[in-house]
Amino acid sequence: MSQVTKLSNNYNKEWNDYVLNHENGTIYHLSQWKNAIVKTFKWKADYYIAESNNKICGILPLFLIKGIFFGTRVLSIPYAVYGGILADSMDIEEELLNFAKKFTQEKNAQYLELRYLHNPGLQLPKLDSHVTFRRKIEDTPEDILLSIPRKSRASIRNGYSKFNLEVRIDNNLNILYKLYCLNKRKLGSPVYPKAFFKNLMAEFGDDSRIMTVYYKNIPISTVLYFYFKDTCLPYFSGSDPQYLYTSASNVLYYELMKEARARDYLYFDFGRSRVDSGAGAFKKNMGFSPTPLNYYYYLHNASDIPDISPTSSKFSLVVEIWKRQPLFLTKILGPRLVKYFP
Repeated sequence: MSQVTKLSNNYNKEWNDYVLNHENGTIYHLSQWKNAIVKTFKWKADYYIAESNNKICGILPLFLIKGIFFGTRVLSIPYAVYGGILADSMDIEEELLNFAKKFTQEKNAQYLELRYLHNPGLQLPKLDSHVTFRRKIEDTPEDILLSIPRKSRASIRNGYSKFNLEVRIDNNLNILYKLYCLNKRKLGSPVYPKAFFKNLMAEFGDDSRIMTVYYKNIPISTVLYFYFKDTCLPYFSGSDPQYLYTSASNVLYYELMKEARARDYLYFDFGRSRVDSGAGAFKKNMGFSPTPLNYYYYLHNASDIPDISPTSSKFSLVVEIWKRQPLFLTKILGPRLVKYFP
């Protein structure tokens, strides 16, 4: 039987060490991700550790999200694609799960959401709306290119030969945010505040970078990415839709895979997409196969599994209206809305 206590600020190193050494630990479990969320969105983090013989044997990262639209919710982890409990054994995981359920009850929340990359086989309802795309990176630039399906491979070559695309690691947050906002408006989704990107880069330091593709010295496609363990994770991206014909995004991710492998990273995590989405189709066309994500729910006050993503079909009318709004207005309203879509 372990003892569960709340994480204190002077225990962050031990928390991170546990994440780094656990086979299922993700970048989103790290205290840096928590810090960026707290600084940006002001939500309260409730992070707990299970200890046995004065040694951490499990962790439980929780956020209490309050909103006028969807009530109070408990998430592990918001503004992240992976999360959930990490533990040394199934027994400890069950202890932490029961603790999380009790926490949800005490806060009188609608539900508890646990976003797992791996499947712990919990006896809870599960949402199957999202998949992720991960694979090993080939060893040489030539083999990386050959691993990409023929049509996309031709687009990459065309980007170089016909349009003379140039790729830079410029870490330019202003360019990233501009192209990100353009992309999100095209999709009809609210944008994160620029401060979130800034806070993440401050927290992760040299393990976060921005790569940008230029056409005639004009930035047209960009991505903020992270390095964690042996993996490169592109996370926030944007492209100027008027330059779609240059295949800049194909070039961008090919160059990013090359850069990651040159730095001795072995895996590329292309991140989450909704099942059968356009983003998912692009990732398949870059040679990646989907893997189902395991989002489990403990329903307390809620009667059904929620699906409140802005990309959900029930928000289709709102999405179409959003697409028609001026860019400056989406930058003002988007961060206020997205806070409640974590």
